[in-house]
Amino acid sequence: MKKESNKPNGITLITLVITIIVLLILAGVSLATLTGQNGILTKATTAKEETKKADYIENLEIIGLSLQRKKDINNWNNQIYMNEYEQEIKQDQMFQKAQKIEQLEDIEEIKIQVITQEGWIFLVTENNIVQLEEIVKTEPTQIHVALIGDTLKFFDTEEGATTEVAIAKENGVTTAKYYGNIQEETFSRAEDTGKVNTPWNEELTMIKAVEFVNEIRPTNSSCYFADMTELTQIRNIENLKTAKITSMARMFEGCSSLVTLDVSKFNTKNVTSMAYLFKECNKITNLNLTNFNTSQVTNMQGMFKNCENLTNLNVSKFNTENVISMLDMFQGCKNLETLNVSNFNTKNVTDMQYVFDGCENLKTLDLSNFDTSNVNYMVATFRNCKRLQKLDLKNFDTSNVTTLGSMFLGCTELKELYCNNFTIKDNAWVGDMFNNLGKLEKLNISKFNLENHTGEKNFIFYLMRKEVEITTNQKMKTWLENYSENAYKFTNIITID
Repeated sequence: MKKESNKPNGITLITLVITIIVLLILAGVSLATLTGQNGILTKATTAKEETKKADYIENLEIIGLSLQRKKDINNWNNQIYMNEYEQEIKQDQMFQKAQKIEQLEDIEEIKIQVITQEGWIFLVTENNIVQLEEIVKTEPTQIHVALIGDTLKFFDTEEGATTEVAIAKENGVTTAKYYGNIQEETFSRAEDTGKVNTPWNEELTMIKAVEFVNEIRPTNSSCYFADMTELTQIRNIENLKTAKITSMARMFEGCSSLVTLDVSKFNTKNVTSMAYLFKECNKITNLNLTNFNTSQVTNMQGMFKNCENLTNLNVSKFNTENVISMLDMFQGCKNLETLNVSNFNTKNVTDMQYVFDGCENLKTLDLSNFDTSNVNYMVATFRNCKRLQKLDLKNFDTSNVTTLGSMFLGCTELKELYCNNFTIKDNAWVGDMFNNLGKLEKLNISKFNLENHTGEKNFIFYLMRKEVEITTNQKMKTWLENYSENAYKFTNIITID
């Protein structure tokens, strides 16, 4: 029988320790392999992110290709194309949770910055999509203004403006004045005095030039250059970044010496008011507004009023679906021969007074798409459109209109006028409505009824030829037959009932 050995199991313990150490070492290596910079898990995560980024880029490219076809078909310019691109991205399911989708101001190229929910940044141009490491910032700058001689200058720092003023004074310049920082200021025209309240309003007639020395980003440019009657040039206008502007009301109003004005690069996507924007810029013959985005505009009142030398104006791409007032919009544009407003959406317009008043050389107007169901005022809408020979307003709904006085007064060449669906409120003002239409041959007022009308109607058909063919209803025929203001009675009345 063998004796049991009392010798300790040293080898077994040592083996165990070594085994544990080896396992720890192996475990350490495995962790590094899994989670290190080049670890398996890290690589898997990175690969997943890269795949998602590639998916984003592919989706942006698909949107762009789809829109490119529409651009070619509809002959869109770059601004319209990029506006549509931006909207399509916002509506795409993949980008519903994006942190930000916005157009950036860049004078060289229109760009859209997309920041995804993960914080990845993509920059979209018409021809390219790239991923960025950091956000492109377009924070508002300060706007410091100084008058140096006859030039009003805009700077992005106080130091820049005050330094130039100091240098000008040292050099003996008579007028060198610093107006301060106007970044937060808004300007308007006083109702009582009629004066604008810009800091330089006492020097308006001295200013012959405007210069944007640095890039500035105002949020409101109302009245900036209003009443600068001696202004002849604007330098470095590309430094005026307009993407944040919400109001351009009266911006160039009364710049009566300005012959050219380049607003082709203006980004107007956030503008809500363009009231009197170019009013009385009466030496300008051409305005390139093809890039104007008017989708947010509610007020176009007097926008081109008295631009009497304007001969070329393309507003065919204007989006007017939110416009409420078109009062005076083209009034006094007496040298315009053509004006395409056939695509105007006027469903929300309430005021159409004087819209085409004084457009003496307009030969045709296609208003077949006009929706006037919400319009309340139509005073002198077409007054003195002296070259128009035909107006087809069959689609006009005047059921809410309270003033139609002088609507066609002085359209002396008009031969055919179709107001088939015009209805007249009993208290509506219709005085002079068809006055002085001496060459009119056909007039359709099928739904007119003045039998119980109590509103002012003096001279409504004054100076109209007795031979004119009037299509109307029996009640209106009876009223016309008793109408006393004509020196003769109408002889060609056709009734439809």
